[in-house]
Amino acid sequence: MAHSLPHLTLLPGRDKRVRGGHPWLYSNEIKFSALDKQLPPGTLVAIQDAQGGAVGFGLFNPQHLIAVRMLGRGAPPANQEGGFWAGFWTGFFRAKLFSALRYRQRLFQDNYYRLVHAEADGLPGIIIDRYDQILAGQINIAWPDAAVTALMTAAQAILEPNAMIWRDDKGETFPVMGDESALSTVMLVENGTKFVLDLKSGQKTGWFYDHAANRRRIAAFSAGRSLLDLFCYQGGFGIAALVAGAQSAHLVDGSAAALARAAQAAQLNHVADRCQFERGDVFDILERMAEKSQKFDVVVADPPAFVKSRKDLAVGLKAYRKLFALAAGCVGKDGLLFAASCSHNVSEIDFLECVRQALSRAGRTGRIIRADGANGDHPRHPHLDESAYLKSLLLQLE
Repeated sequence: MAHSLPHLTLLPGRDKRVRGGHPWLYSNEIKFSALDKQLPPGTLVAIQDAQGGAVGFGLFNPQHLIAVRMLGRGAPPANQEGGFWAGFWTGFFRAKLFSALRYRQRLFQDNYYRLVHAEADGLPGIIIDRYDQILAGQINIAWPDAAVTALMTAAQAILEPNAMIWRDDKGETFPVMGDESALSTVMLVENGTKFVLDLKSGQKTGWFYDHAANRRRIAAFSAGRSLLDLFCYQGGFGIAALVAGAQSAHLVDGSAAALARAAQAAQLNHVADRCQFERGDVFDILERMAEKSQKFDVVVADPPAFVKSRKDLAVGLKAYRKLFALAAGCVGKDGLLFAASCSHNVSEIDFLECVRQALSRAGRTGRIIRADGANGDHPRHPHLDESAYLKSLLLQLE
């Protein structure tokens, strides 16, 4: 028996944005029927305009403000026999993964990078990080079960990893594929610095590749200087700076597990003698350093997202201003401050204003050396401002 996809109809005039290339449809753009609202999250649907013209097809979630994530334009095949979609998903994911892989191979000589970055790579809600022969993926939205199976099969066929670990949006893991024991001690090499990750118990997909270029840049500036690495996680900025010749590094984080991994990296890279670790609340530690007039040549302030939703904006911006003011107070004369935000709800203008106000509060002035975003393996979708989530400023303070 032939089958066709469920159809969603857009309200009059609401097809222009998505026809122009935007990858999302919002719930207030759709003319919902009672049956539409009963479809389970992750249902593949065909989209038509108010006149019945084909717009495209995508993944539908009636329970979310982002109701449809587009996968294709125009009309899908009118009839799909029982095995059609299994073959479709296989071809779909192989094409997307090959495209993503070819792009990364132009950027990197070594196989350590973000392989798939969601909508920008044509795979909504999916991220995959590569650690040479290990893959760590996260699927943050609902997809059909057949699609998830096809994704994992395609990744196995194309990359031939020794092991793969996959998580959903709640952090729950799918059954591990391959050598599970390999996931607890995963080697990462970034800019000549070595780290060992535990992908089974670590955060998300294990590492923050988005700052790779920023870590390389800060490391180069830090040669012969002292560095303070705030919210250091597993020591990405601090250890890289020491490997590049920094005189000393003080790494601060609230997580004992993260600091233990940072200490392991210090040993692995033979820089432990120039490294100090401190666990605690970053704000409290900075206030104590201010009382002691403690200064560093380079200060890195790369906190977790303070603004996870629009309703958190005012409180989050206040936290950023406080953090950057305290961090600026710890920068020695003519030293460097690296300030970053990974909150996609914070605009570039809001972020710049936070830094301006923080400098004023700290009684500091200086110059912006560089404004930057995420590394090249985290491409931006041209129609999604949300994909420009990472903002950073490198400043020299007088």
